Amino acid sequence: MRSFISRMWTDIFLGVLFVVSGFVKAVDPVGLSYKIEEYWGLFQLSGWSGLSMLLSVLLCAGELTLGLLLLLRLWRKLTAVVLTLFILGFTILTYSIYTDPYGGINECGCFGEAFHLSNGATFVKNLILLVVSGFHLWNVFRQAGNDFNYRQPGLAAGVLVLGFFVPLYAYFYLPPFDFLPYNVGSEIEAENAIHLYDTGF
Repeated sequence: MRSFISRMWTDIFLGVLFVVSGFVKAVDPVGLSYKIEEYWGLFQLSGWSGLSMLLSVLLCAGELTLGLLLLLRLWRKLTAVVLTLFILGFTILTYSIYTDPYGGINECGCFGEAFHLSNGATFVKNLILLVVSGFHLWNVFRQAGNDFNYRQPGLAAGVLVLGFFVPLYAYFYLPPFDFLPYNVGSEIEAENAIHLYDTGF
């Protein structure tokens, strides 16, 4: 049991984290596209704003796909390499946000509207994830052999379809879950409502 946990904990930890992170953004790809536009502005790339929606869908699908591949232990070596590069890229990105003297982006949007982290906390989180993913990469290459089997391409294709299905469904239809306080079906407190009244003029 102890050997199993030592071999599997990074797959489970990173897999669950990426599935959650991808899902909470995938249910609101339009909101994520607005956040991406903020990033374009930070790096003086506002002319690329037309690609924000496409990048939003790709990012959500990528996170969901990586998370599910980790949990299903499919294509382990390739997944471990892509995962480490993915986290490294976002560690560099969040460092840029954290050290931005103008504070143009208040928070990274890593967990959509479900959870909010400060830029400093996000950078520290990514540093920790980078260490864990590095250990996972080393562990995978140390353990995994040539374990390819005929089921892997079919399962991976199914994972990829599922990864794209969630953000595309949320884009074309109402999100299956909405983490905003004014989501459909929520009651708005009376003190937060806007009251219109006759001033007598």
